[in-house]
Amino acid sequence: HCPVGSPKGSFCVNDDVSVITLGEDAPVGAKIYKIGANPVTAGEHIVMAGYGTSGDGIDGFYVDPDFRVKRSGENFVDFFENDDETGFAGGPNEVYYADFDGNGQDSFCDYFGFCTPILPNDKESGIGGGDSGGPSFRLVGGEYILVANNTFTGNLFDDQIDGTFGTYFGGIVL
Repeated sequence: HCPVGSPKGSFCVNDDVSVITLGEDAPVGAKIYKIGANPVTAGEHIVMAGYGTSGDGIDGFYVDPDFRVKRSGENFVDFFENDDETGFAGGPNEVYYADFDGNGQDSFCDYFGFCTPILPNDKESGIGGGDSGGPSFRLVGGEYILVANNTFTGNLFDDQIDGTFGTYFGGIVL
């Protein structure tokens, strides 16, 4: 849903972060992450975590979400979109994009000139259904710092299989 005042027909993916206040302190063993003071940048290495669909870059998603199995993977931020309330014409970087590279495919580099490093197949990852709302971190001095909220996946071409090499994903920059 777009924020109040957005032009009719707007496509809004950002502004989907909420902050809640707990009625009591979190359990003592709960891991609490710092939120990054500096915004994530294009070309920056990120680590994503979630409980969503999984698979591989050749066959796509074939493992159902399991909210008892946390998975993680890595990627590099390729580019951003600006504030949707300004028609993406200005304001801060609000939405990040990354592509799932591998098997000779680097979609954002090949088609749009956004070229970032490609990780080995046991590291390079995307996100899947059920990962929305999960974290993207930057690793700083051995500590994971929260920098984004994972939100969406997409295909550049109609005949692409979801979750295969060449697909993309993104989220909301915190």
